[in-house]
Amino acid sequence: MSLSKCWMLIFSTKMFVESINIQYFNRAFFEASTTSSSSHVPTAVSSSEVSNVPMFSEV
Repeated sequence: MSLSKCWMLIFSTKMFVESINIQYFNRAFFEASTTSSSSHVPTAVSSSEVSNVPMFSEV
């Protein structure tokens, strides 16, 4: 294998790995942003569940 082919293989592998890392970072950032923006709904549900528990225990 010549040096130029070896360099091209290393370069293409490096670009491939970087593209995977960028895709993974974008997906993780998107999931983090969606979970943080929709975190109000679970907190509202959990607060209503907590408020319903004392009423149920009193009955």
